[in-house]
Amino acid sequence: MGQKFSCKGCGSCGTCGDSGDTANSKGQVMSEEIKHDKAKEEEIAERKKEEDAYAEAEAWKAEAQTKSVEEQLLYDQLEQLYNFKILLLGAGESGKSTILKQLKNIHNHKIPKSDLNHITMSLHQNIVECMRALLGALGTYEQEIKDERHLETVKIVQNFGEDSMLTQDEAIAIQALWKSEPIKNVYEHRADYWILDSCDYYMEHAARFAEEDFEPNEEDCLRARIR
Repeated sequence: MGQKFSCKGCGSCGTCGDSGDTANSKGQVMSEEIKHDKAKEEEIAERKKEEDAYAEAEAWKAEAQTKSVEEQLLYDQLEQLYNFKILLLGAGESGKSTILKQLKNIHNHKIPKSDLNHITMSLHQNIVECMRALLGALGTYEQEIKDERHLETVKIVQNFGEDSMLTQDEAIAIQALWKSEPIKNVYEHRADYWILDSCDYYMEHAARFAEEDFEPNEEDCLRARIR
């Protein structure tokens, strides 16, 4: 009887289908494939982790933006709720601007420097405007300016430009004209013709308004007739 034996894959009996080297080679290939698959899985997992983190960040950003918009809408609603608008109606010189100025003063509204400069120019214009009204009424009440000094001041008033400012000397000269008898007599009839209500205030403070370092105070701002 012939002897039977089983092949154990030794690679040296000649019975095995593959040699030992071939078997080792296949094992190495399988090991490399396993490593490759594992690395690929790790790469996919890492990419998924990054995508999840990005999605979470975007969601947080969107939520923050939504919250910001909601807060702004709420703020706007509250502002509209406590923001009152007032419509002031009335004829010229009825006090509309004065009421508005007083409201600003009550609520401690600081007047910008540019507005103060505009108010100063308006005060100068108010002085000249009042004096022109008084001069225009002289004939109605049979009054006449005869003093040569005052006649020169009359020329200054008549030739005063819209964007001009009075010098200290011009302001003092207008104050002197204001105190003259003809102008006093005409001013007594001020209820019969149009003239600014604060005419006497402008004339009394004309020299102060023309000072180089003049800055309007609260009373000046209220009295100024701005056009």
